[in-house]
Amino acid sequence: MAPRSRVDRSEISICGKYFVFFANFAVLVVSPLLLGFGIYILVLKEKSVSTFIDFLFDPSVWLVIAGAIGTVLSFLGCIGSLREITAFLRTYYIAVNIFILLELVIICFIFIFTFTPDIFKNFGIYPEDLLKDAIIKYRDDPDMQDFIDNTQKDLGCCGYSDSAEGYKDWNANPYFNCSTENNSFEKCAVPYSCCIIEDGDAINLLCGAGAQSDVQANSKFAPKINKGGCLWVLRTYLMNNILVVGGVMIGSLVPQLMLVHFSRNLREQILIQKSKWQS
Repeated sequence: MAPRSRVDRSEISICGKYFVFFANFAVLVVSPLLLGFGIYILVLKEKSVSTFIDFLFDPSVWLVIAGAIGTVLSFLGCIGSLREITAFLRTYYIAVNIFILLELVIICFIFIFTFTPDIFKNFGIYPEDLLKDAIIKYRDDPDMQDFIDNTQKDLGCCGYSDSAEGYKDWNANPYFNCSTENNSFEKCAVPYSCCIIEDGDAINLLCGAGAQSDVQANSKFAPKINKGGCLWVLRTYLMNNILVVGGVMIGSLVPQLMLVHFSRNLREQILIQKSKWQS
């Protein structure tokens, strides 16, 4: 009886293939929802993103960007691994590598900002100048206003600067400045999100009235507000928790590096398998 012909073992790892597929499939389910929701908000509110500060502080814009990038990349990874399309896989892992490099740049930026902020000033980079526009436009965009209020409440800060007296930054806003030309009832005030609110206290939207006034600030009836600027509070927090923050940031790169490793290996395995078929 003639011996059975041996079936060649496939070079393609099933575990690696379906790891890449299911990881990207999960992202592919969520990303279009984020994209659609972001577009819906922009269309519903008829918002126009005309300046960089609008782009930076508009959550709906970030939803659109994250959803679009996530949809495209996850589609490439999902279909490329399932259908074993090498061009898709190559594009996928190159794009993920680029994002990993950008994340490393951001991590370095955060460490430099935390420990040696003067380096930015030596290169003429002033983060405060960028954030100042957000303070000025606080009342012009409801979404930006909500974003700033939530940031100040979450961080326990007031204003944008890297200063212990960041609450004075609100003097740049036309509604809150202390100039004699300002006839607003919010003159010399700060937003309610700067106030220190204890558990159980009712939210008073005028709790920051007169907070920028030197007379009011030295009074025993001075409003209880967080005085440190958000950059100052953020840098202080990073200095006190740099090991935890650094560990979380670096740890977030691990699954991305795994996807790059498995997708690149899968592409090479597919090419080896194709060469066997041709031979």
